[in-house]
Amino acid sequence: MEQVGTGAAVASNEGVAMPNSHSELAAAETVPSATAEELVSRGVSYQLIAEPGTELMSALSAIAAQPVIAVDCEGIQLSREGKLCFVQVAIPEQVYLFDVLGLGAILFDQGLKAILENRNIVKIFFDCRADSDSLFHAHGVKLENIFDCTMADVWIRSMSEDRTPTFLNGYQRCVTTYLFPHIVIEPSAITEPQPSQLQSESRLQQPQQQQQQQTSQQQSTAVPLGDFESLDLADPSKYTEPYDYFKALKEFVGATMEHHGSNFWAVRPVHKYALTYAAFDVSYLLQMYHVMLNHPTINGRLFPRQTAILNIKEASLMFAAFYRDQPTFPARSRENAKVPSQLLAYWYKYRNDQLQLRIQLDHMQRSHAMLQEQAAELARQRQRMGGATNTHQHKSKSKSKSKNKSNSNSNSNSNRSKKTKTTTPTIPKQKA
Repeated sequence: MEQVGTGAAVASNEGVAMPNSHSELAAAETVPSATAEELVSRGVSYQLIAEPGTELMSALSAIAAQPVIAVDCEGIQLSREGKLCFVQVAIPEQVYLFDVLGLGAILFDQGLKAILENRNIVKIFFDCRADSDSLFHAHGVKLENIFDCTMADVWIRSMSEDRTPTFLNGYQRCVTTYLFPHIVIEPSAITEPQPSQLQSESRLQQPQQQQQQQTSQQQSTAVPLGDFESLDLADPSKYTEPYDYFKALKEFVGATMEHHGSNFWAVRPVHKYALTYAAFDVSYLLQMYHVMLNHPTINGRLFPRQTAILNIKEASLMFAAFYRDQPTFPARSRENAKVPSQLLAYWYKYRNDQLQLRIQLDHMQRSHAMLQEQAAELARQRQRMGGATNTHQHKSKSKSKSKNKSNSNSNSNSNRSKKTKTTTPTIPKQKA
């Protein structure tokens, strides 16, 4: 085990149950994480696991207890036709680097496959197409409940701009956009694949002998590793901008990969700065996820929060199947850097449907408010009319009572007069 940064060994978490309720997931999606600047200043704590044993079981148990994790893969021409070498998993405060070449099938059989297929654990990826293809065809893993930051970026841009995005944004562009927004980089170098990148990615379609010739030519023309060893990567605090340290790591790994050719991630031991880069890479995904969830286009400005998240997850599953479900691995080309047309059609229809529903809902709400106001006005009118009616009835009752009382007095006087006449004695006349 090798560690870089300020982390400590992972404690055993045997027997911790996986999250199994939607409320846990909803709560986890709002938990803030450390900022990107804090990651650089304090270092990323990672644990390299290359052999079966208690460390592997403890790490898998700790990961299984999390409702949200970030996942990334590294390998040789990562796909069903290549080889998966590393799986990186980030949880808060810790990153696990699993050496697939050293662990083999044990890694997946003892828990990682169950974790990646668990529908109650959110898995954060960035452009999971090649990762999904390699995991499925080489290790039988079918990803579930994934949140691809590439798809989230397409959602944010499609809901924020008047035009529909054409190209997928790369990892570097998304890191600077969401984690280091004050950093300005050239869009042309990020949004579209460069000729050198397309040339290296097309190796899968070339004969083996031609690949070996190109690899030997690259090794003869690549910058020697000694020139990059002079880079001061041991102390991140010496860099003015935190992003500059990550950029230096990325350049170092890129130059080293060019030097070693396509077998870079299969060489053992892996350079410690390459491991540090891999740890930063997956840690930034965890950061990016929390930042994206708070973006206005996801956090309820246009649609309810859960509706936006559900759409991104559904698009992520479509994205994961993009290479995986094809009979053969597709040739890598410029078209793969574009937003998939079926995804655009799906979201375009959804957005229009939702806007129509929003208009109808607003109309219904206004109509409901008008009906409520009319009902309240009617109640006030009835109240006023009821008050006037009560006053009239009170006056009528008062007059009736007065009349009845007057009649009663008259009757009493008349009765007394009659009684007086009736009770007066009559004196008989005497005869003479």
